[in-house]
Amino acid sequence: MKNITKLLLSVAVLLNGLAMLSGNEVVAQIVVTANSNAAKSEKSAEALVENSQVIIKVIGVKNFVSGESVFLKPEPGNKFAAVQVIVDNTNGTEDWEVIPSYFILKDSENNTYIQNYYFVRPTLNFGIIDNGEMAKGWVSFEIPADLDIKSLKLRYEDKSYTEKKYKSDWIFLSAVK
Repeated sequence: MKNITKLLLSVAVLLNGLAMLSGNEVVAQIVVTANSNAAKSEKSAEALVENSQVIIKVIGVKNFVSGESVFLKPEPGNKFAAVQVIVDNTNGTEDWEVIPSYFILKDSENNTYIQNYYFVRPTLNFGIIDNGEMAKGWVSFEIPADLDIKSLKLRYEDKSYTEKKYKSDWIFLSAVK
């Protein structure tokens, strides 16, 4: 995998160099998806969603979020945390439905945490993102109080029973600036 990544990067640098010599501008985005340890060790704050042109980008994290309601409190030993995402369908060829509850967090011990409450506004809403458009909002989770949200990773994973599934690679929250 390392050799393929180096080759792709070399080709991109070569193409950009040739473009500069000819006076043209080339912008290249290379997305490498693999199930190797080398690919998993590279940390990125965005991921392509399988079976789509949609890119999930993480642009912010909040390690502790207090609820807006005095009645909604985390379980003892837990806290609320939030991730700000952009669901980018600007390169899409068809409309895409975003469902915030399909976002999951995972820790180093493979415990998973599902999206639950809407504590940070504006929230990422359920709905259709037209092709050529994007949506932005916060997705909130309840996690153990001793976990730093930046030690976790995020994925969008379709849990429906439809034939076509959508799943992103893991996005390492430590990569978020």
